[in-house]
Amino acid sequence: TAEATATLETLPEEVWIEKTAESPMYIPGEDAVFHVRVYNGTDGFDNDIALEDILSGIKATNIYGVSERAFESWTIETTSSDSRTTITPMPVDNQDIRS
Repeated sequence: TAEATATLETLPEEVWIEKTAESPMYIPGEDAVFHVRVYNGTDGFDNDIALEDILSGIKATNIYGVSERAFESWTIETTSSDSRTTITPMPVDNQDIRS
C-alpha cells in the first residue's frame, strides 16, 4: 500500500476591531449609537471570533443622586460583506452585550 502525507499551510491571521460612537456626548434618556466593525486583513479564514462589549458597567447619576446603569436596553444589528461570513448573536441577558 502507498502512503502519502500533506502539510496544510494556512495564511496568517490579521484581525482587528474598530468601535466608534455616532456622538462624542451621551445625553441621559437618549439613544447612544455605537458601530463595531471586525476586519480580516488577509485572505485567510478565521473562525470562532467572540466579541464582548460591557455597556452595563457604565453608570450614571440620576436626578436623585443615585448611581444606576446608564443603559437599560439595546438593539444589535449585524451585516457582513462576505458571503462566507456567519454571525451568531448570543441572547442578550441585559447584563452585557454579547454578539
